Amino acid sequence: VPKSMYWTLTFVLLKIVGTIGGYRGRANFARRSGLQPLMKWRERSSDAVSRTFETFKDHFPEAAGIVRGRTSSWGQGPAEPCLAVVLPVFCRTAQDVQEFRSTLIALSRQTRRADVVVVVDDESPADLAAAFGAWPETKSLVSVRMSCNCGPAS
Repeated sequence: VPKSMYWTLTFVLLKIVGTIGGYRGRANFARRSGLQPLMKWRERSSDAVSRTFETFKDHFPEAAGIVRGRTSSWGQGPAEPCLAVVLPVFCRTAQDVQEFRSTLIALSRQTRRADVVVVVDDESPADLAAAFGAWPETKSLVSVRMSCNCGPAS
């Protein structure tokens, strides 16, 4: 902390200018970097997730029953833990499908096997059917295909 009034005022002035410049810099960056198309892509992805949910919400009663069977009503003792795994997948090649198959095999060999596995296919160009055979219990494997490719982390 400066001891003289001159350096204190200089420091405060530089801090204010730096803060204003930072705000202006971020606003300019947002305009130049194409943030608007990114926001439109995000909105499109959100719509695709909503459409996909509406399409598939009632397609897997067995998996829903597994999850419901593991939970208890309030006040009726502890619930048995339910382990659900969600695997987002996008496979372009046969090698990608083989890696996905290996993932399902490794998941099935865990000490605590998942009660339900939800595979969310982000509109893969490769056929995933060959990989699904690696999961030992077909009723606990749920496959949902997005209505359009939404990109990473959607």
